[in-house]
Amino acid sequence: MKLHNIVAVVMITLGAILLGFGCSVTFFDKSGYQETTATIQQIDVLTEEADYRGRPQNDYKVYVTYKVGDVVYEHQSLGYYQSDFYVGKQVKIYYNTANPANIKADASLFGIILLIVGGALIVIAFIARRFLKAAEEKAQNSKKIVNGT
Repeated sequence: MKLHNIVAVVMITLGAILLGFGCSVTFFDKSGYQETTATIQQIDVLTEEADYRGRPQNDYKVYVTYKVGDVVYEHQSLGYYQSDFYVGKQVKIYYNTANPANIKADASLFGIILLIVGGALIVIAFIARRFLKAAEEKAQNSKKIVNGT
């Protein structure tokens, strides 16, 4: 298999995976879930082992409080973190109507970014394939001229 085909296949595959994850995150099945607003109650910073450069890696655990009907749900783990989160910030969440303690974060911005990057990779793959193929053909033609064939 030629280089331009290998590059294209890898980039298209990666782009398709990102598109799939992007669709999943952006348009997850919201049936059985209701939108509400929650307040960030606590953010725990969990420092993990250092990365290859020796810098510690942080993981964040976000806890929210929200109200469904007359019941207040406190200290519920959000399972999602953004760098602009702070204690007291209002965030959009989705709670399971059958079990309101079960929540999902609104991560649609992250999903949209995945969709854009995945789509861009696929477009770039086709463009790169065309340019690599043209460069390879030019090199082969130059070789034929030098060899006199």
